[in-house]
Amino acid sequence: MPDTRNISEFYARESVVTALERLLNKIYGEIYTQILPKHCFEDGKILPIEDDSAFVLMDAMSLREATLLSRRLKEEGFDVEIDYSFSATPSDTVFYKEKINYKDIQKQFPTGEVVDRKKINLKGDEKIVWSRFPDAYIETIIAGRTKLSSIERMYKDTQQILLKVIEQLDADEIVVGSDHGYVRFEPGYSFITSDEAKRLLRNNFVGTRYLSMEEEDLNELVERELAVAFNGFYMVRGRYIWPMGGKYKVFAHGGISLMECLTPRLKIKR
Repeated sequence: MPDTRNISEFYARESVVTALERLLNKIYGEIYTQILPKHCFEDGKILPIEDDSAFVLMDAMSLREATLLSRRLKEEGFDVEIDYSFSATPSDTVFYKEKINYKDIQKQFPTGEVVDRKKINLKGDEKIVWSRFPDAYIETIIAGRTKLSSIERMYKDTQQILLKVIEQLDADEIVVGSDHGYVRFEPGYSFITSDEAKRLLRNNFVGTRYLSMEEEDLNELVERELAVAFNGFYMVRGRYIWPMGGKYKVFAHGGISLMECLTPRLKIKR
């Protein structure tokens, strides 16, 4: 388990995961073209909600944050089990909500939302709580124009939000999950590729990691193993990234990679 006081050091360890994904991409490409898309399409439903339980969905919380949160919650005296689930395809909030029929869930259970970290006012009887964090922070961490200075600050604020939500819920058991993770665009956390490949990705995907097959024909990128075609969408494969003008993207999601598609589940008991 990581020491939560060394958050920067912990996040830097992702270079190991990057190396693993590079190896998988080279020797077992089916992980991106078949296995992850299939599981993301079929699996990952919200767990059944029991009388004494609640489900907290932290938008864009990845396995990174869940590992740190698990340690912090144990320090607070909670009994915590860590597991995983899957995003949707593409790995984006709108598709995840469709996948789990979120509109129907809102009709069946008392639900709450966290949209302002300074105004968390739950009644306590909510069965589903959707937090816009950490995604709201992820979207603002832009070089030179940021509301938060770093991924470490993002984590610390997310931690405080979750602790506040748990404090306000009456449930004895709380499951914390996520709709999708994210990939990092900083040097050292991406797949190495040629300038030509970067140009193709930039010219076609521009500022997103997925496109509808009805809008574009990106079979060339699929054949070059830069993209994956599944369920009516083209999605960027693995950790391929490309430079963009204007705002500098630090994090992104919507493609097919381990850190986008594998989502955490924390089962917390008081």
